[in-house]
Amino acid sequence: GEEVAQLDCDASCIAAQQAEARTQQLANAFGVENPSQHVAYWDKNRTPTYSAELLQEAQKSPRFVEEVEATFANFLGNKSGSQRLALRPMTRSQRAIVHSLAEQYGITSQSYGQDSSRHVMLYKAATSSIPNRLLTEVAADKSKQDIRQIREMETFDLQLLDLEDESSLHGMLREWAGEYELKRQRQTNGEQVWIRFSSLRPLQEAAHSLAGGLRGKFRVDSKSAAAAMVRGENGGEGSGRDSAVPPA
Repeated sequence: GEEVAQLDCDASCIAAQQAEARTQQLANAFGVENPSQHVAYWDKNRTPTYSAELLQEAQKSPRFVEEVEATFANFLGNKSGSQRLALRPMTRSQRAIVHSLAEQYGITSQSYGQDSSRHVMLYKAATSSIPNRLLTEVAADKSKQDIRQIREMETFDLQLLDLEDESSLHGMLREWAGEYELKRQRQTNGEQVWIRFSSLRPLQEAAHSLAGGLRGKFRVDSKSAAAAMVRGENGGEGSGRDSAVPPA
């Protein structure tokens, strides 16, 4: 029969082969059988960073948090089951806790449904794992003073580029009355103005609502708003996780 011409391995091909060989050498050295599916040590031993708000919620609703932790553990422990899990319908505050806690497990979460049927769908990945300290354990060790100190170290700010009409700004923020304060600081190049919120939830909700601001009234710093929307400490439901229809 005819000989089949073999294609020469170009530079990128050689580099890929060398990288694969190095990966296999490291896998052999550390006793990893399948390096392509190996989960890194830091993913299996993730150290959580629980916000003051989440710690406070765990102290207020320990049974609910224990329920969520047990659900997450069963979900991750079931290796042969589905990669997604629909939770029971919950209140907005309960869903916010689930979203925040899911991040600490490396689990993706999304809210679906309407009104009383609104629930959270969980999606696990190869890197999802149980934190080395559970929220309930950390919360049990924290005093109110500890949580107050943690909260003082956290800031939830939305930067304004200019503020021409303060009343218009407060009018658009009336939904979050009592959850924010306007901060000002004189600088050599003018006055810096920003909105400081009590937690991430109102920050993200307000950033979404204010968008770029009102023409002639005030402008929101787009970088500050974008950073608020992707901030992960306590995602809640203001970070784009809501959808009316679940995926197929």
